[in-house]
Amino acid sequence: MKKISRCLILSILVAVILTTALSACASPSSVEGTFFAMDTVMTIRYTGEEKLLSECGKIISDLEKKLSVTDKGSLIYALNEKKEPIRDEEVVALVKKSLELSTLTSGMFDPTVYPLVKLWGFTTGEYKVPTEEEIEALLPYIGKDKVSATTDVVTASEGAQIDLGGIAKGYLSDVLRERLIINGVKSALLNLGGNVTAIGDKDGSGWKIGIKNPLGEGYFGIVNVSDEAVVTSGLYERHFVSDGKKYGHIIDPTTGSPVENDLLSVTVVGKSGTECDAFSTALFVMGREKATVFLKEHRIDAVLYTNDGVLYTEGLQGRFSLQPNFSSLPCEVIRW
Repeated sequence: MKKISRCLILSILVAVILTTALSACASPSSVEGTFFAMDTVMTIRYTGEEKLLSECGKIISDLEKKLSVTDKGSLIYALNEKKEPIRDEEVVALVKKSLELSTLTSGMFDPTVYPLVKLWGFTTGEYKVPTEEEIEALLPYIGKDKVSATTDVVTASEGAQIDLGGIAKGYLSDVLRERLIINGVKSALLNLGGNVTAIGDKDGSGWKIGIKNPLGEGYFGIVNVSDEAVVTSGLYERHFVSDGKKYGHIIDPTTGSPVENDLLSVTVVGKSGTECDAFSTALFVMGREKATVFLKEHRIDAVLYTNDGVLYTEGLQGRFSLQPNFSSLPCEVIRW
């Protein structure tokens, strides 16, 4: 009887262990990882296999090596400094997309402003306010017509240089999102330095994404999203102060100087992180009036923080709300 009891107990223990092991395999775990790339901290959080995290890390690293404007081994650096044509399929496609979005936004999103970005010191960190003569000397090299992107090669005219920083994180979020979904991930949040992409939802409800207060700490608003990207552009991201005046890193291609208008930040919400990234920059350059017209014309969802209050598109009604401590801000809906 003792032998039978021992055998029975052993069988039960084995069954319990196997059941526990199988349950653990069947239930995907919560995984989170942090990376530093493209001059920002990136956080990836998802429910799924842990090995996917290293795959995501490789995707981030590989893309940065291709697109960096300062890495002497990158394809963009070779194009800018040596005029070596780019034949990499992924980069060619991204440049083509950048030029298409530049056309769509009437040049307000422009990947060729890099010479001006350097002039103001935003690449090197050696900030300065250039003279009008220095700015005027570079303006002839700015514009999408200075870059050619065919089906398989990208070239740039003499003096022209490109920087895909205004679209790279959005594109990266789309690539990472696709990789995670292909591998069975149904719930994830990717935060690529304020460039946020959500997969699925969180605990049966949408992801609540905070929109940073451009005038200080914390968030002024919350937007609820599922399977969407949320990208914000504003002067608070990178800037320097000279003689008491703040100069932001977003350059107006028409003037060659940092943007100065009635917008403090622009947040775009949509399915494509790539497009949201470009649109947030373009809308910020446009200013309130032109941005509002553009949003209506193309039915793009966005939140504009202006000098006078907050505007948001009707597609975000019921999904966007001000934080309690910002409830006194004037808030207006942009109707289609």
